[in-house]
Amino acid sequence: MRRNYTFKGSIFCQRGRYYWKVKDPQTRKRRTFALKPAGSRFATQDKRIAKEIAQRKWDSWQATGGGSNTIGELIELYLKYVKETNAQDSAQPYKVELALRLIDNVSLPPCEYSPLLFDDTRQKLINKGITAHTINTKMRFIIKMFKWAASREIVSPLTPYALENVEKVKNNHPKLRRTKIRQPAPLEDVRRTLAYLHPILRAMVITQLYTGTRPSEMLRMKPCDIDTSDEIWVYTQNKHKTDYKDGARPRIIPLNKQVQNVLIPLIAEKKQNEYLFSPADGREVATQIRNDCRQTPRSCGNRRGKSSSYRPGGLQLRECYDHGSYRTAIRRAIMRLNRDLKARDGDSHTPMPIWTPYQLRHAAATAINAVDNVDALGFAQALLGHKNRSTTEIYAKMGLEKAKRAAEILNEIEI
Repeated sequence: MRRNYTFKGSIFCQRGRYYWKVKDPQTRKRRTFALKPAGSRFATQDKRIAKEIAQRKWDSWQATGGGSNTIGELIELYLKYVKETNAQDSAQPYKVELALRLIDNVSLPPCEYSPLLFDDTRQKLINKGITAHTINTKMRFIIKMFKWAASREIVSPLTPYALENVEKVKNNHPKLRRTKIRQPAPLEDVRRTLAYLHPILRAMVITQLYTGTRPSEMLRMKPCDIDTSDEIWVYTQNKHKTDYKDGARPRIIPLNKQVQNVLIPLIAEKKQNEYLFSPADGREVATQIRNDCRQTPRSCGNRRGKSSSYRPGGLQLRECYDHGSYRTAIRRAIMRLNRDLKARDGDSHTPMPIWTPYQLRHAAATAINAVDNVDALGFAQALLGHKNRSTTEIYAKMGLEKAKRAAEILNEIEI
């Protein structure tokens, strides 16, 4: 049966290939489109296929209100959707935006984005020499956008399907650097770094090391989320890395005596719904330490808070630390430590490697796994909140009771 096509404009053949001339519903100007099948650089030579491509393009315009949607407009629509469906403090919208801004062909209609253009975008990242994992992650965000567009009939389902068939970048690509396996933070290095951290940051490092939490889970800690009725306290976190999955359960984190000792003073000063680890408190403590150590007479120099470089209206701080500011604070402390080592030992000193908060989680898993216990890996799995034991094995080179037992094991670590 012959299909009735509803698209407007005219299809014409030029040098054996088909093109479509139509009035753009948004600009009200006539434009000519090469009717290229998905994955092809050239217009089709088959008139029937040309009509199907023109019909799909016309249908996508109608589905989006008659506009001549460009990829740039699609990106803005998708970013709006991502921001609406993620938490306000989520980093996901920022990561998605960074990936989508890599697309150069923003003036093209979305239905013309082919695997060849997708590969051109990917090649830019390959030329930068970053890791294969980073490249594949960014390209998945682009594919997800076109899947979302297909679900709203902005593009044909064939578009995201064609993009998915593009082979992923392999880790052994000659232009890329290999992904390094994250190692646990050496406990001796952690111990030496603590001396260069102010009390708030010191409490954050101790809490993460003795609980094995992800930085984001530890940084969102509030008094109202902590059950102090038992000998080992229990911290319940409803918002965590895998909370978006179906059947996701709250993250149950036991807090042993080592953690309780550093949290008790903070809990006493906070309201029930306030974050325990506040940048404002950290800044206040750091400023007070510098003020106590100042050598300039108090009658001279700038008064506290009156520095010429101080921002008008005061410095705007977050309610709680994020993983970026937490990592930066640790790195700066290690840099100060290395400067002191160089001043003391000269050029013969060996600088201490910089470790990151995520390495504390690996250090906790490794410490539990080192205990002579037949189910040490099970304890580590319960504490870290992993669903699969294979994930815990990566960290460690189910229930609450096992997690509490793991907290007791970590309580024996001395730093």
